[in-house]
Amino acid sequence: RGEGCEALASVKAAPCAAAAPEVDAFRGRTGSKPASKKRKADADDDDETPEVCVAARQGPILVTAFHPELTDDLRWHDLFLGMVKKKLGTA
Repeated sequence: RGEGCEALASVKAAPCAAAAPEVDAFRGRTGSKPASKKRKADADDDDETPEVCVAARQGPILVTAFHPELTDDLRWHDLFLGMVKKKLGTA
């Protein structure tokens, strides 16, 4: 149900395994494959990195399997601030 994500900063956190119907699950790529998993031919090609559930939202709770503060993409910050404003009734 959630929006798609661009390539995200790679982290060690596990992606979401599953989400209940009332949960917004955000899918995206968590960065490049480990070097040991790449073939020489696709060393610079991350298109094979599968999309996984990298974040989830249910009501006022937002969890991520990556660090949005490590990227220049402010969409996650905007989403979070919008959730806070909605909760405070200032949206």
